[in-house]
Amino acid sequence: MTYSVARDYIAHNIRCVCISPARVHTPFVDGYLRENYSGREQEIYERFAKAQPVGRMGRPEEVATFALLTFALFLCSDAAAFITGVDYPLDGGFLNLRG
Repeated sequence: MTYSVARDYIAHNIRCVCISPARVHTPFVDGYLRENYSGREQEIYERFAKAQPVGRMGRPEEVATFALLTFALFLCSDAAAFITGVDYPLDGGFLNLRG
């Protein structure tokens, strides 16, 4: 969708980028595990965490910090005027480092 929006609006000098966080440990994840894996929450949590090459899920503040520093301060500035139609995966190496 990012690529499509970037193509559709490039003639209007509108750029489009996105951030794609992978597994982030939030209350939603805890509720999901409780609802779908009752009694096995810790086991499944560890499986999800170990699926990330860094060995853990992300933390909400890591996503927020990346989004604030990268998007607000750089990607929305004129310094990033040549960047559009791209996805920034924030995934602990999941897409590129899996074995």
